[in-house]
Amino acid sequence: MFPRPPNAHNLSMYSFFLFAEYRPCPQCGIPVNQADGEPHECDPNRRVDWELFLMRDQIEAFEYDLGDWLETPAGCFEVWYAKRERLGAPARRPAA
Repeated sequence: MFPRPPNAHNLSMYSFFLFAEYRPCPQCGIPVNQADGEPHECDPNRRVDWELFLMRDQIEAFEYDLGDWLETPAGCFEVWYAKRERLGAPARRPAA
């Protein structure tokens, strides 16, 4: 047999997801039984966890971007200035 192209999807393999009994709540991500028809109330703590989960890529990118920025001259100055302000005493100037 010839291998399938990487973009060819087998619809029968994914068809059971279309009619799943449980679907994630869009606000908190917890699986909710679609057949019940009962209203679902989101737990505020779970909702925060779900929002953080959805933003995980942006959070990781921010950490890398912040690290890169802190290595720039402006970032080095801000680190020096923050140390100076936190200690309440003049900090030594960073080495050039």
